[in-house]
Amino acid sequence: MMTIINGLYSSAVVFTTENPENAIDDYAVAQIKMLCDNEASKGCKIRVMPDVHPGKVGTIGLTMTIGEKILPNLVGIIYQSCAADKASGRKRLF
Repeated sequence: MMTIINGLYSSAVVFTTENPENAIDDYAVAQIKMLCDNEASKGCKIRVMPDVHPGKVGTIGLTMTIGEKILPNLVGIIYQSCAADKASGRKRLF
């Protein structure tokens, strides 16, 4: 199943499931919408993977092309998050 989140400057295609337990979280939707509303996303292709969930800085599972501007805090966010989990002893479920 695909969900499309539209913003002022771009749209994001979210690959998710119909199962409510695994569907996209409302907070993650808000993070994606904020990204699509940001001018830095203008002209970018945004795709979000099925393991999508909210992160501290941006959505985990986010992939996007780079346009004329970048948001440095989003670069490598999945690696930063996984490293923090490993350091704290938390186990990832995926």
